[in-house]
Amino acid sequence: MLFGLTVHVTMLLCTFLLPPELVMNTLGKIFLPVLMVYPVVTVLLGNMLNYQIDRKRSQGALLESEELFKTVFEQSAVGMAQVDPDFIIRKVNARFCRIVGSSAEELAGKDMRKMFLTAGPDAGDGSMGQLLEGNPGSCDTERQYLRKDGQHVWIHLYMSAVRREDGSLKYAIAVITDITERRAAKESLEESEERFKLFMDNFPGYAYIKDETGRHLFCNRKLEERLGSGCVDLVGKSNEDVFPADTARHFSLNDELVLQNSDTLVIEEQLQGDNGTETFLTYKFAINRKQGLPYLGGISLDITDRKQAAETLKVYNQRLSILHRIDKGIISAHSSEEIANTVLQCLRRMIVCSNVHLMLFEKDVSEASVFASNGDVGIAFSEGARFNVQVQRQLSELHSGYVLSFHEMSEFESLFSPASGSISPGTFFMAISAPLLLEGELIGTLNLLSSVPDFFNDEHLEIVQEVANQLAIAIQQARLNEQIGRHSCDLEESVKQRTAQLEAANRELEAFAYSVSHDLRSPLRAIDGFSRIIVEDYADRLDEEGNRLLNVVRDNAQKMDKLITDLLSLSRVSRNEMNLTNIDMSTMAGSVYRELASPEVKARFNVDIGPMPQGYADPVLMKQVWSNLVSNAIKYTLPRDEPFISMGGYREDGKNVYYVKDTGVGFDPKYEHKLFGLFQRLHTEKEFEGTGVGLAIFQRIVHRHGGSVWAEGAVNEGATFYFSLPVREVSDNDGK
Repeated sequence: MLFGLTVHVTMLLCTFLLPPELVMNTLGKIFLPVLMVYPVVTVLLGNMLNYQIDRKRSQGALLESEELFKTVFEQSAVGMAQVDPDFIIRKVNARFCRIVGSSAEELAGKDMRKMFLTAGPDAGDGSMGQLLEGNPGSCDTERQYLRKDGQHVWIHLYMSAVRREDGSLKYAIAVITDITERRAAKESLEESEERFKLFMDNFPGYAYIKDETGRHLFCNRKLEERLGSGCVDLVGKSNEDVFPADTARHFSLNDELVLQNSDTLVIEEQLQGDNGTETFLTYKFAINRKQGLPYLGGISLDITDRKQAAETLKVYNQRLSILHRIDKGIISAHSSEEIANTVLQCLRRMIVCSNVHLMLFEKDVSEASVFASNGDVGIAFSEGARFNVQVQRQLSELHSGYVLSFHEMSEFESLFSPASGSISPGTFFMAISAPLLLEGELIGTLNLLSSVPDFFNDEHLEIVQEVANQLAIAIQQARLNEQIGRHSCDLEESVKQRTAQLEAANRELEAFAYSVSHDLRSPLRAIDGFSRIIVEDYADRLDEEGNRLLNVVRDNAQKMDKLITDLLSLSRVSRNEMNLTNIDMSTMAGSVYRELASPEVKARFNVDIGPMPQGYADPVLMKQVWSNLVSNAIKYTLPRDEPFISMGGYREDGKNVYYVKDTGVGFDPKYEHKLFGLFQRLHTEKEFEGTGVGLAIFQRIVHRHGGSVWAEGAVNEGATFYFSLPVREVSDNDGK
């Protein structure tokens, strides 16, 4: 425009400055054509210049926009992809590659639908396909994607359409976000909420959460069922909206106390229900939050049954305590009268009535007398007072074990009427009578009287029946004890007489044993001595048969002497006093073997003496036990080619057990019962010498110590002999 203005000014100046003759010529040839062409040229030039300027501006803006898009596309924190109208991927950013685990080259040319929409309820084109039709303008979905490394990732896919002017799809931009962690957190939260709900709904008590104003935020299913409304109905309601006024006020005071102190409160709360008053053990506690005032949490357990059971148990404990005192009184009493008085005193303390008395029947049950009485006695119920028993329906009920309740004293008198006079009117108004049954026989009744009408209840009847059952047995036992006491003197006298007779017999037995040991041994020793002299001095004058017969006489005399010695030993086992002490059994067994074994035996035999528990016994008698067992083991094992003897012991069932085992000839197990009998032998005298007394002595010694003996064996397979001794109980004094 400045140029055009300059041209116009120049032409005007030329018109005024040029000579007149040149003006027309110049105006006609130059200025007029210029003035006519210039506006058109000027407009054209202006438009061209403006077009070039706008084009440069648009190119700059486009370049800037493309650069910005490229920067946003490449550096975006989400995965982005440019997709053709046929959903073929043309370009992806680095974040897209990292999310799907593939490179840009691997993703180029892939169908977006096959990558993300191959399974699930939206399989196929779905909303993606609708982008082609222009509806909707975007696609938004969540899908699980399997990467080529085998890892599953959750992806949020959002696609936006870029359309041409005619509405056709030019291309689409796909944006993906890795939501694996968010999805896992969501699932974890859902699982946690489900666990919490399951726990709360299956919790056996009532659970709830309230805000700082006391309005319910949550309640479990059991509380819903108790209140008869759903949790949604309860949310937002306060105690005053749900419970009666007094109950709500009590609950709210406890709630405020917890929230003010931010502490836990354990309290019993009560609520009226369809079946009466319900008792709950409630735990109320503050739930502190990071922001805001704390919430109130509450758990209530229905302990109504437990409270009732506790009250019932308390009553029963009181009853058992008194019954226990009755039992102690019965045990400590020495006569039936003392037992009756003790029981009546305790019973009246348990049931505070006017009078308790025990009435015993005569044999024909037509009369009864008061055996013992406690309380307001009066003339009619003093001890020894007699009553006529009317044989009526009540008496048969007593025979059947029923406790009778009389609400009028006239009813009581219809069954029990005083033999002289009557019960003073107005003294008693109610009575109960419990039968005393013993082996089906009605021996009496336990009667309680009250001066208060309708005093006795069902619990009193149960107590009286229990006491009557105890009392019947106790009185019978007391009577038996009295009979036993009367016979005890006669029994003691009989025992003294029998003891004296036994002592005399024992003295005679000892005298006989002494006579045997001296009077019988002297002739035997004489026979043996003279026989030996004849063999030594006159052997050359006797033939072979005579010498043999003399040797037979000597052998039998020696055997007889040995038998007498064993019998004396057997008698001394029971007579001699025992001196008990601790014994090292292993040492004693080894010592006995070394004493009994000859050099030949020691050279041939293989002997094993194992550990043994220490014994508590008489050393002399216990040495006799080991001597008998070891000598038998040597004797019956000597014929074997490889003789072996084992000795040992162990503790079992509170006893010390010892044994001697050999590899000898053994015995037949069916004759085991004869082993420990006097003069019982399982082998002939030609096979093995002996008197048959040794094992009997062994058994008697062990029995005297409070132990037992037994044996195991088989023919030609050896034998094992066992004996046990009680374990000594060590006292504190022993330890000191």
